[in-house]
Amino acid sequence: LLHEVRHLQHQTDGTSTPDGAPPEVARAEELSCDRFGAEYLMNTSAEYARTHSAPESIVRMKRALGVYFGMFALIVLARPNWGPSAQHPSVADRLRAIRDVLSAGRLDEALCIAGLALAALKQVWADAPDFVS
Repeated sequence: LLHEVRHLQHQTDGTSTPDGAPPEVARAEELSCDRFGAEYLMNTSAEYARTHSAPESIVRMKRALGVYFGMFALIVLARPNWGPSAQHPSVADRLRAIRDVLSAGRLDEALCIAGLALAALKQVWADAPDFVS
């Protein structure tokens, strides 16, 4: 949902991809929308944790898992169209970009769980995207 909100902001700001734009421009907008949603969730986790007397690390992990499993759903629903299109980057590129926002170079619980889920999916579909493909 936050991804789509960012598309609306691009339209309102006049920064949305114009018709006929090169694929790189459209793909960059898609990545910016993915990043917006993930950054919003991560950047508001401390406030949520404080307001609800919850450990921030748990809030961040739950939010990251939610985004990772949203990406997992995208992988399953997009099958077998995982490569780039004129409008969208490849699912693997989107997954790696989200990992950089959510886990920021850390090997955390959410990344481990998502990695295991992706490894399991590769047992069913060997060509499924993951963090390295």
